[in-house]
Amino acid sequence: LSFFRRLTALRQGSPALMTGPYKSVNVAAPDVFAYVRGGPDERYLIVLNFGSAPQTLDLSENGVTAWRLLSTRESIPGVVGLGSFELRPDEGVVLKLA
Repeated sequence: LSFFRRLTALRQGSPALMTGPYKSVNVAAPDVFAYVRGGPDERYLIVLNFGSAPQTLDLSENGVTAWRLLSTRESIPGVVGLGSFELRPDEGVVLKLA
């Protein structure tokens, strides 16, 4: 419930997440779905691992680093590298792109 409330508050506080354009991101992992949402002032990368295995992804086409805002797994918000991004099994993350 806490995660859902944080996710809802993030979406309601961000025009980019509410109405920004959507762009799929190609990833090599079949169990992973990723997309970018936002405009020129604010962009978010959402990455979802539907598989039971961890994934290491190259998401560098979206920038070098991003700020981890939310994760379905407990994790500390902070800067993450996109060239070798680690995604745990059954994890979803919301990243704010620089």
